[in-house]
Amino acid sequence: MNLSDKLKYNFSNEPWFKPNKKILLAVSGGEDSMVLLNLCAKLNLNISLAHYCYGLRPSENSKELTLIENTCKKLGIPYYIQNIPAQDLQSLLDGNLQEKARDLRFHWFKALKLKFGFDYLFTAHHANDQAETILFNLSRGSGLKGLGGMQLSVGWQVKPLLFTSKSDINEYAQQHKIEFCEDSSNAKPLYARNKIRHLVLTPFQTNFPDVVENIGNTAVIFQETQSLIDELLQDFMDIYGQKENESIYLPCYALLKFKQHKSLLYALLKPYHFNWVQTENILTAIENKKEMASISSTSMEVVYAREFLYLIPKKNIEETIEINQLNQVYFFNQQKLIFSTLNNSPNLDLKDGAIYLDASKLSLPLTLRLPKNGEKIRPFGSKGSKLISDLVNQKKLNPIQKKSLFILSNAEIILALIPLCPASEFSVQKETEIILKIEYKKS
Repeated sequence: MNLSDKLKYNFSNEPWFKPNKKILLAVSGGEDSMVLLNLCAKLNLNISLAHYCYGLRPSENSKELTLIENTCKKLGIPYYIQNIPAQDLQSLLDGNLQEKARDLRFHWFKALKLKFGFDYLFTAHHANDQAETILFNLSRGSGLKGLGGMQLSVGWQVKPLLFTSKSDINEYAQQHKIEFCEDSSNAKPLYARNKIRHLVLTPFQTNFPDVVENIGNTAVIFQETQSLIDELLQDFMDIYGQKENESIYLPCYALLKFKQHKSLLYALLKPYHFNWVQTENILTAIENKKEMASISSTSMEVVYAREFLYLIPKKNIEETIEINQLNQVYFFNQQKLIFSTLNNSPNLDLKDGAIYLDASKLSLPLTLRLPKNGEKIRPFGSKGSKLISDLVNQKKLNPIQKKSLFILSNAEIILALIPLCPASEFSVQKETEIILKIEYKKS
């Protein structure tokens, strides 16, 4: 079965392999992408070509561009060319070149998608690329997901040649006299992938000719195993996990009843960028029933308190905002606060969850801010002042609720701890005429 027939056999029922779909084909001018271009044209797919030029190999880049333009004109295929802007070129040279180059390229592809309505992006990754990816991930101590390598399709991105070996691509290019340009940098072991290709995979293939195919087959097994684990984790969270606002919490007994609870906890936390050591530290606190301050990743905080594990998203926190007018709506740290004035009356319900203050004792501007360590308040009905931290512990607030506590103050004077209570000296009395009502809602 030739390569064209192989693609039709494997993917004829896939939505991205239909002539009515608009395909953006990423082409470098190298053998792999030029073969994919030829195959897509033979299969009458609705393709347009995209070539991103970094200008790092001027003479080679010029040949690549000429070849791509001539081929597209010959086949009657629309094409888009992007030369790297000068400011991006300097940034590219200053950092991780391959990673930054990929980011620039795919950012441009996405811009083309939005502008011209492309349904799918085809790239020419093949089975040898898959083997290199898995070996690279293995060298970095990757888990199961990394050992699954690249997937055939993710979102709008598709790799139609992923199950095709480099030798099959070479053979097709020779049989059909496909013109392409050699990238001289591929022959130099300057980057990790090139080292793996030349120093690891090539000698491996010499001794084990089927290694690329076998790694590819194993990758599929790993991917399916990961999908199964993801389903089981989702079932676990559906049964035990509870949501409050954007945070999640779950009872620790649900974790500990599993023999492999460390692996379970790591699998739950890994999507939020927690590592194995952090997972062990969290588990140690749970097993020793020792409540802990938060352990953070780039996107999430984890807190163990009162037999529950809390996962709280990290957000940019405002320290203060000023309240310059009443009868207005204010937003503070993802909370909506409605400040309204009303006349006092015997029928007024002061126990509806809002904060009520004597408006005549207040003067603008007021300040909404986060509590500070050591601050005190005299809650309504209390004979003396209490540390806010003690009051919070007395109310048995969970870590999610603690994150949503605010102080309303006038200069240094605390007027209320929102949403818990007003300060006694500013609370509503029988003689109060005008009341400030503060309603508190998730924005």
